[in-house]
Amino acid sequence: PLFKTCSFLTIHAGEEGSAQNIWEAVYKLNAHRIGHGLTLIKHPFLLELARNTQICIEMAPISNIFTNPHLENNSPLHDYIKKGICVTINTDDKAWSDSSLSDEYVKGAELYWKRAKNKNLESEFKSKFLTKWEVLRIVKNGFKKAFINREEKRDLLNAVEEEIYQLILV
Repeated sequence: PLFKTCSFLTIHAGEEGSAQNIWEAVYKLNAHRIGHGLTLIKHPFLLELARNTQICIEMAPISNIFTNPHLENNSPLHDYIKKGICVTINTDDKAWSDSSLSDEYVKGAELYWKRAKNKNLESEFKSKFLTKWEVLRIVKNGFKKAFINREEKRDLLNAVEEEIYQLILV
């Protein structure tokens, strides 16, 4: 029924298991966004497809570490951002995580830093910290990939861009 109504789809895939789940979500279910997508990093061709087609990867850092504690120092968030993947930071199931969006961004920034530090990437990239511009890109991705009509999306993006640019340029 969803295909018949041309609905946009988010499929939770790749939180655990293999990248095959993400492949199936993209190729069999025509997902526009992937919830979690942690194993995408293990499939170079699919990673490239996600980058080129801007399939959104919805990351929920607190939930991601809860279900995958081994990623505490090796979260793919850093790699996804540096490789140009369309990433958003979101909350997950509030019933058990009880996190706010601010909590998720703080955890995401921490995981980003730990990954860069763990791999000693500060020489490869200018900063091992999540920059204001990267945060802006993540926030804008959330609006760009929202399942709303084009005009509403444009109005929201214009409003948020002005507010965020003022914060960043201070």
